[in-house]
Amino acid sequence: MTCTFFGHSDTPPTVREQLKDTLITLIETRGADLFYIGNHGGFDRMAEGVLRELSAVYPHIKYYVVLAYLPTKPGSSPPCSPRALKPYQSALPSTSETNGWSITPTLS
Repeated sequence: MTCTFFGHSDTPPTVREQLKDTLITLIETRGADLFYIGNHGGFDRMAEGVLRELSAVYPHIKYYVVLAYLPTKPGSSPPCSPRALKPYQSALPSTSETNGWSITPTLS
């Protein structure tokens, strides 16, 4: 199961435990093992931190930070090497496509 987490820039620290409990439930009862998270706000950093912590307990899970844009500033690190991206440049998703990745059915 794949889950996405893209959040708000101003997230109170009290959300962390609820987020962790939710992730544990998703991993243990729903088979979640692949996570995509944003990279702009406090919630995104919080989700990455919790997933990093949980990956020590659940080594089978994987998580990836989804960049809204490829880095363009000199000295910034791309998500992977330019050589690795070259064959896929025409297939790189646009921002609207990456936003679409976060639209998933509600869990019941």
